[in-house]
Amino acid sequence: MNIEDFQKNEKICVVGLGYVGLPLAVLFNEKYNVIGFDINPKRIEELKQGYDRTREVEPEKLKNCSIEFTTNPEKISEAKVIIITVPTPIDEHNIPDLRPVKSATKTVGKYMQKGSIIVYESTVYPGLTEEECVPILEQESGLKWKVDFNVGYSPERVNPGDKLHTIDKIIKVVAGDTPEITEFLSKLYGSVITAGIHKAPNIKTAEAAKVIENTQRDLNIALMNELSIIFNKMGIDTKEVLEAASTKWNFLRFEPGLVGGHCQTGNEYIFVKHGNKIKTYSFEELNKNIHSKDINYMGTTFRFPKEEINLLSFDPFTESFTFQKANVFTKRRYSKFIKIKTSTGDELTFSDKHPMIVKENEQYNIKLANQLKIGDKIPVISKLPTIYKDIEINLIDILKDEKDIKIKLKNGSWKDYKQFINKKYLGVKVSNYLYWDYLPIDKYLLIRDKLNLDEKQLYIATGKGNSFSKIPAVIKIDEDFARLIGYYLSEGCITKDKSYKIRFTINKEEKELEQDLKNILEKFEIKYSVYDDKKFKARTIKISNKPLVKLFEYLELGKNSYDANIPDTIMFNQDNIRLEVLKGIFRGDAGFSYPRKISYYSASEKLFQQVVLLLKHFDIMPFIQKRKGLLEINAVRDLLKCKDFFLDEKKKKIENAIKRTKRYYDSRNYEKSDGLIIVKVKEIEYFEKEQEIYSVEVDKIHNYVTTNGIITHNCIGVDPYYLTFKAQSIGYHPEVILAGRRVNDYMGKYVAENTVKKLIKAEKAVKGSKVLILGLTFKENISDIRNTKVIDIYNELKEYGINVYIHDPFAYPEEVKEEYGVELLQNIEEKAPYDAIIVAVKHKPFIEEIDFKKYKELMGNNPVLIDVKGLYNKEKAIKEGFLYWRL
Repeated sequence: MNIEDFQKNEKICVVGLGYVGLPLAVLFNEKYNVIGFDINPKRIEELKQGYDRTREVEPEKLKNCSIEFTTNPEKISEAKVIIITVPTPIDEHNIPDLRPVKSATKTVGKYMQKGSIIVYESTVYPGLTEEECVPILEQESGLKWKVDFNVGYSPERVNPGDKLHTIDKIIKVVAGDTPEITEFLSKLYGSVITAGIHKAPNIKTAEAAKVIENTQRDLNIALMNELSIIFNKMGIDTKEVLEAASTKWNFLRFEPGLVGGHCQTGNEYIFVKHGNKIKTYSFEELNKNIHSKDINYMGTTFRFPKEEINLLSFDPFTESFTFQKANVFTKRRYSKFIKIKTSTGDELTFSDKHPMIVKENEQYNIKLANQLKIGDKIPVISKLPTIYKDIEINLIDILKDEKDIKIKLKNGSWKDYKQFINKKYLGVKVSNYLYWDYLPIDKYLLIRDKLNLDEKQLYIATGKGNSFSKIPAVIKIDEDFARLIGYYLSEGCITKDKSYKIRFTINKEEKELEQDLKNILEKFEIKYSVYDDKKFKARTIKISNKPLVKLFEYLELGKNSYDANIPDTIMFNQDNIRLEVLKGIFRGDAGFSYPRKISYYSASEKLFQQVVLLLKHFDIMPFIQKRKGLLEINAVRDLLKCKDFFLDEKKKKIENAIKRTKRYYDSRNYEKSDGLIIVKVKEIEYFEKEQEIYSVEVDKIHNYVTTNGIITHNCIGVDPYYLTFKAQSIGYHPEVILAGRRVNDYMGKYVAENTVKKLIKAEKAVKGSKVLILGLTFKENISDIRNTKVIDIYNELKEYGINVYIHDPFAYPEEVKEEYGVELLQNIEEKAPYDAIIVAVKHKPFIEEIDFKKYKELMGNNPVLIDVKGLYNKEKAIKEGFLYWRL
């Protein structure tokens, strides 16, 4: 397209009129017809009146321009070139907040015309323009990329408040989705940029160039921040050090300053492999069981396990579920939460900034919990890994420290082993052992290696006479044993009066179930007795067998229905074993009601979680009900799979219900995709409650399986920047960049702590004192409050019981109130006198309009002045009587 023709006939629309968009719009307006669109009505009204609170554009220049300022999105349709300059902040955990850019993209997509060129200037990670934004444009507009419209990228590079390096004096990087678009953008920007144009070979390269500019600055400031902390402890002034070091020609001077995890509640579940056991833990429960090296950092306890701990996770590289190493766990206090309910009834509670995995446009992306919306698709576990196979449990090893345990031979006699069963080896007379043909377990263990027996040919025995009982010394976990465990978890309990007993209580009408249970016990040669409870029409099968009780305790089955638990050796065994334990559980605790509904209830939260995962593993979708511990299965396809779970009258009812159903419908509440179950967000509830929250970082694949099998992303108190976010998504963990981020994220707390120290030194009561913070925005002389670290200072001071006030002439009060719940102070004299003032942002009015005299007027005796940006002369401040501190 010819630039001269474009200048005469076409319009440019700049979307987002902040410190980047407004100067760009004014610059283009010198040669082109420009529309300036912003969603903030107050901002538009101010611009129409010639007032720019960012002070990037002089009032006279603003009044003389012919830009059509508007909040009407329909005006976008008049523009051929649409330039998106909305902010792309990082949240307080440094996870990209894509809401502004995605929202702007949706708006543009609705109103853009065929032939449009959409250019992004917002900071994004490499690939976002083409991978995230283009599909939104296509969906909203109904147009096809590179056929009906094109996109480009030209990163903003301005430094707010810098009148030397203005937008026209900074080399502009441009890239288009085709060589022709790159050339056109080069000419378009080149017609107003005097510094020159750099044509990047593609959009991703231009995106990456912008990201590393910020990352390099971030790391340099992190170094200065860390040096500031060290020097402060040594009694050295950082600014004076920098002034001395700056005398070398190649020293790059960066100033220390504020550069701008989230988790799950303790009752959400994770599935943990620790040592030779796999257990179902709540976050709170696991936290109590970790042996770790703990570090407290920024109010967060980081727990580094001393032993390897692995979490059930989804490996996207092999598309399978596996146990992956957990690098670190965290715990801290938090108050803002979101509870979601899915289309299949799953309920989970997260902190508001917990990163969630969602499926969008056939891709899996990360969204913060507070970005979720009704209808968002969330992946769920579909297959459990198989860890165990052909497991045999040797009761001799389990009972080796127990008394009154006897070892008997299944075939033959101990008299055949007299060469070892004698006083020489056992240290006692053995005639009684040989007469009764048994060995006490402690004596057997003395000669175990010498006998070298196949212990499958041994019994474990207890008691004598009528109380005599036995059990095979080696139990193989086969289908019958798995079903026995299922029966115990649904119908059994352990009691102890004079002796240990296991009781199974079943309905007298369940004849087939009773017979199956008896058959299993008889297979393992376990004695039992039966008695009836006439009042409740129940039948109890009682087993007095201490070794069996100890086996059940070893497997951690629980003593009753409230702590029931499927052992890992069954939960993560082969499918034939898993299926049988489900049968036993459902035959005991599940019911059927017309027209076609299977209901299952468990008082044990852990068992309920395990059952949900097993059902999903077998492609049976349970629907979680409002009553805790209750699920239902009602799809005919699932009833068919569950039919053989049941016996007796229940099975007949299910078979009849299936016969009566003429049509089978696929559920619309979930779908299968990429080997996963995909459910939708159905309800979202926001609430506040001060409590502990927990987090974990999983090595390499950065996700884990939580309550009801939901797959969620890592969340940890210190998380990646834009570049690290993208790097981790492709399997690389960037250590250097994250180290810098950790230092920078600590600085808000560090400033607050030193403010408190100065208040104490000034002999002021900390609790109830008044502190004024000057400046809140992310950068100087702009209105963008997102990603600001000043709020960390505010929150930390509030924790000390300090009355904290913030004044910022650039920030919009209504935005601050909505984002942080803070009322901005419009008149700094209103709450005077202050005990301390913190100058947090280098806004121009603070430099030009406030001096030491003004500060003294605002403060009482022993005034404390905290100079975060190092604006003032230290010696002069001290001479004026301030207790002065700076980074």
